[in-house]
Amino acid sequence: MSTLLQRLGRSSARHPWRVVTGWLLVICAVFGFAAAGGGPDYVDEFRVPGSDSTRAQDVLEDEFPQASGTSVIVVYHAPDGRLDDPGRRAAVTGSTERMQTLDHVVAAPDPLAPEAGALSGDGRTAHTTVTYGAAIDQLGEKDFEALREANGAAEQAGVELSYEGVLVDNSTKEHSNAELIGLVAAMVILLVSFGTFVAMGLPILTALLGLALGTGGNILLSQVVTIGSAAPTVATMIGLGVGIDYALFLVTRHRAGLDKGMDPQESAGQALATAGQALVFAGFTVVVALMGLQLVGIPYVGSFGHTSAIVVTVMVLAALTLLPALLGLVGHRIDRLRLFKVRPARHGSAFWRRWATVVTGRPKAAVAASLVLMGLLAVPALDMRLGQPDNGTKNEHATQRVAYDHLAASFGPGFNGPLTISLTTPDRAALDRTGAAVVEAVRRDPGIATVGAPVPNEKGTTAVVTAVPKTSPQDEATSALVDRIRSDVLPAALDGTGEAHVTGPTAANIDIADRISGRLVLFIGTVVGISLLLLVLAFRSVWVPVKAAVLNVLSVFASYGVVVTVFQNGHGSGLIGLDGTVPIISFVPMMLFAILFGLSMDYEVFVVSRIREEYARTKDAATSVVEGVAHTGRVVCAAAVIMVTVFGCFVIGDDPIIKMFGLGLSLAVALDAFVVRLVLVPALMTLMGDASWKLPRWLDRVLPYLDLEGGGHPPRTAPHQVPRPAGPGDADDPADKEYAPVR
Repeated sequence: MSTLLQRLGRSSARHPWRVVTGWLLVICAVFGFAAAGGGPDYVDEFRVPGSDSTRAQDVLEDEFPQASGTSVIVVYHAPDGRLDDPGRRAAVTGSTERMQTLDHVVAAPDPLAPEAGALSGDGRTAHTTVTYGAAIDQLGEKDFEALREANGAAEQAGVELSYEGVLVDNSTKEHSNAELIGLVAAMVILLVSFGTFVAMGLPILTALLGLALGTGGNILLSQVVTIGSAAPTVATMIGLGVGIDYALFLVTRHRAGLDKGMDPQESAGQALATAGQALVFAGFTVVVALMGLQLVGIPYVGSFGHTSAIVVTVMVLAALTLLPALLGLVGHRIDRLRLFKVRPARHGSAFWRRWATVVTGRPKAAVAASLVLMGLLAVPALDMRLGQPDNGTKNEHATQRVAYDHLAASFGPGFNGPLTISLTTPDRAALDRTGAAVVEAVRRDPGIATVGAPVPNEKGTTAVVTAVPKTSPQDEATSALVDRIRSDVLPAALDGTGEAHVTGPTAANIDIADRISGRLVLFIGTVVGISLLLLVLAFRSVWVPVKAAVLNVLSVFASYGVVVTVFQNGHGSGLIGLDGTVPIISFVPMMLFAILFGLSMDYEVFVVSRIREEYARTKDAATSVVEGVAHTGRVVCAAAVIMVTVFGCFVIGDDPIIKMFGLGLSLAVALDAFVVRLVLVPALMTLMGDASWKLPRWLDRVLPYLDLEGGGHPPRTAPHQVPRPAGPGDADDPADKEYAPVR
């Protein structure tokens, strides 16, 4: 592979304009097809195939479409007095009549009508549901603005209005500048690392063009499969981080080649033959971990995996083709526009050599201190409780949060999480009889506050029953209530006549959490198992991959602990723009595991592959660890700082999902790079000594040879090493004949 990559690098550097033009044409073509297909079609469809909530949604869409349409809840609140005072009553009724005339609106009941039952006991709060006859993708911000204008008379009468619904979420969504801030921060770090504006600009330009192609590909994909609205942002976050990092590794190798007197084309080819192979392996590992999210069986969660995998794949291709072309284009001018002089560390960094010497000199102390730190950070993860964010977790000034608080205070905490029961029977008579039994059975449950009368469809075979719990959507008692209704209450009430299912946001969230919990062991086992096999193939070792897998899991759980501390327990939540606690979103831990396990392999491959290269040369375990860290410490440190900065910038947004990803990813990368790779790995490999690289001969014969260090040559028949003088205590270990030499 190294020979192939070397040829690819030389060819791209020799014909830069062909490569750059080809990339630009492909990007334009992808965006052209995406625009012709109608642009991005991102949706938040939390369906769990085969679950009870999904079966209920399918029934409603097929038999009762008016019950599954787009709607907005309008909440009226009187800061003082009552809403049914003559002046305010007339204003609210007038606003309701104007809403009924809006485009696409099919229903907007008067909340103050006696039969509505939508006025609170104190007369200060009322609500109505505005139903649209169009899908959410046919509605936009102008429709929400028209809704607000229709309620102008009520506002002028001193009534406070607030709104809830998907249309409201889409119309009030704020756009974050996190990507731009992260990009600027990465530019500053690269400038400090390289010392020149030209060298700094190459990774940035490569990452931006790769991100453009990956984003265009995801827009095309969104037109045929379900992609969550937050998935492209997560893909951008990951793509910027890995794209800049991969380019950083290659540019560092290229500049070292130029410093040795190579011409730019040969240096670009040699950079790909060495760092490029480790880059391909690391990128492939990230993609495998991300695609493991498909095992969950939830399209929305899986979309985070394949959108990020697409961007990472494109970033690898950009690093292998576009970057060498840019390196060939700038040639020796890569050091132009110099801010200060930074020379490549041809023989390794003196600072990181001293650091590695200290760590390997006291390996047991380094391991103990690191494990204590990581363990303490991971402890809060033992109390992790999964849930879904709702309007109660939004900023206290957001209209959705205001509506949520008014409804909870006036109608009970469960009002914001109603349960929708779909009831299907053979005929109208059975529907009337069974519907009454279901309502009575649900009403008797101690966890239910109110139950509405069954609302039948036109055919009289399907009805909708709305039940309001006494507890809030995030309360554990609500989860127990849903389980009880599904397993005990409904089967007893149906008595074999028809079928009933429970849906609604609360029930769907419970199904998501249950599905993820049920697939978690399979997912973790698959990702860890495949990663172990890949590392055994790459390093031709058994203990190095096992060590890597254990330390990666430790990094992930340490980041879990901090996420729980900040979001679930609320410690320091105000520092990242949260007004209170936020539940750990059910699919975030699994996604963090996939992303972090993949990204952790980047640093593992770049550090350990260099240690292995030194060990194959010297056969001295301690020296190889020191030299490996000395040659990789500076670039790994710079790469980690870039990734931490890019991920950390996403914490400043408003979306709690993105905040959770940003904090979890940035902290985990910091721990993985600065604690695991630069402390724990050198210390443990020093303690393991030569055993790190022992591979049973039978396994050596089975495994294909992978020249990860990129020597560009076939494996030697005997290991190339610097001989050591034999001492009186030196003797062949009889067991060594069972192990293959390190090549």
